[in-house]
Amino acid sequence: MWTVPGGKPELSETDIECLCREVSEELSGAILSNIRFYKCFKGISPHNGDLIEVSCYFGDIDIDPHPSGEITAIAWTKDFADKKVSDVTLKIIDSLRQDNLIAD
Repeated sequence: MWTVPGGKPELSETDIECLCREVSEELSGAILSNIRFYKCFKGISPHNGDLIEVSCYFGDIDIDPHPSGEITAIAWTKDFADKKVSDVTLKIIDSLRQDNLIAD
């Protein structure tokens, strides 16, 4: 399964605090800066089939990302056809392409 760093907010944690914590946990202590909201997406959770809402952000990272925590490997890809990605991830990729933020 291919995924992007993320997770659920802890009690009383803001979206930005959650984002920074999850990226740090999953990408070897990476620190985000220049965080900008992108969009919200709704879809089906691949874990339990529930309807979920995902808030997406852009940000700058202070290191070359290395996997840690729940992430076992990192790879850049343009071809998602042969990857098992979630419904929400496909919506995010399609939106990024439509907004010319990533290439086909």
